[in-house]
Amino acid sequence: MRALLGAYLDRPPASLELASGPFGKPELGSKEFDLTFNWSVTGSFLALAVARNLPLGVDLEWRDPALELERLAPTVMGPEELVRFRALPAAERPAAFFRLWTRKEALVKALGVGFRREPKGFFVGLDAAPWGLLQPVSAAPEDGGAWGLVELEPERELACALVAAGHDWTLALLPNGA
Repeated sequence: MRALLGAYLDRPPASLELASGPFGKPELGSKEFDLTFNWSVTGSFLALAVARNLPLGVDLEWRDPALELERLAPTVMGPEELVRFRALPAAERPAAFFRLWTRKEALVKALGVGFRREPKGFFVGLDAAPWGLLQPVSAAPEDGGAWGLVELEPERELACALVAAGHDWTLALLPNGA
């Protein structure tokens, strides 16, 4: 991660100091840089999102088949989301759950508040979106406008969501191991 951040900043990776914001969001220790970033790890997989002056968050989750999704759903879904989730055929619920979960976690990371924001208190939707399609993600009005969403499926057993402020940004993917 430091190597990639160093490459973006044209600095030696070891010279970069990492810090945490007030609620634990990772940031560079020096305010001289305009780079924002976020990461998520699951198993041996890492998702790293990097931007300039753009609040963003990323979440990567392994779709654990052992999770009791029916029990977990009411703890993270608002009433409308829960009704929609339960109306889905059983075979579609795991993918929908992880879409919702990664969207919510990426959004609270982008906001820099973590799950101090009640996950049931905002709506992100369950519907599948084609890769690369930017969609609005609703959050509280005090969050300052629209958020763009991109969903990725780096491996069949993984779900990944990237959320960033606004809709006028583009996504560039680096190859594995870059």
